[in-house]
Amino acid sequence: MTSVEKNAKIAVVVLTLLFLAGMPTICSQSDTTTYMVFDEGVAFKLPTYGTVIRFSDDYQLTKFEWDNLNATTIYFYNLRMGDGDEISKMGFSVEGANLTVTKLFEGQYMVMELEGRSDVDSLTKLYIEDYDKPLFIKRNDFGTFLFEVLSLSELENTTNCWYYDSENKTLYIKVRHYITGPVGIEVSWQPAEEIAEEITVPIEYLIIAIIIVLIIIGLMVAAFRSLRQTITDLREKYRKFVKKKQFF
Repeated sequence: MTSVEKNAKIAVVVLTLLFLAGMPTICSQSDTTTYMVFDEGVAFKLPTYGTVIRFSDDYQLTKFEWDNLNATTIYFYNLRMGDGDEISKMGFSVEGANLTVTKLFEGQYMVMELEGRSDVDSLTKLYIEDYDKPLFIKRNDFGTFLFEVLSLSELENTTNCWYYDSENKTLYIKVRHYITGPVGIEVSWQPAEEIAEEITVPIEYLIIAIIIVLIIIGLMVAAFRSLRQTITDLREKYRKFVKKKQFF
């Protein structure tokens, strides 16, 4: 396929998206920059994963682009939503869930909802030009902090965790969806009020720990019953021995 054919296909995809969602309003912010303003109904699809990126409020940007025709990532330039700060470049990729941005840097944090199927892990990748590694990431359904892992290989082997690739300025967030429905995720670059005292343990580990405790309790109860029965038997044997001795 020639570059002309590829560009033509991309143009068709973009035009189809705009006509289905409604053309953006064009508003000039300055003598040098023109912004496109979209309403919250516009959604952007990632064909490779079959997932969708949405915003919960009107937002503006100067341009957007997918990484390729069969896209896994979409990039927005000079992106701003609601009363949040403008981000010079931000990329979104999500696998296993649809993503809705509900707050975008109104202060030094963002909030999004990930809607996926139950018993499935979703993987979100965020490229944020103007921000480095966050201080913490929290899932709002349980009110627990996700824990940071030190490598992508470790990320692949666990869940409810995050990893920051400082070289590529990319944040990876992996979340387990325990029920079908949205999971709120808060990413913050400002300190949490009680983060120093918070120790986050993945829920799978908590379940395993509870099962182990129950097994130990069961074994202790069984051992106690066995010991009590042994004592009862010894007492009965002693009584019989005493009676037999008295008889003689």
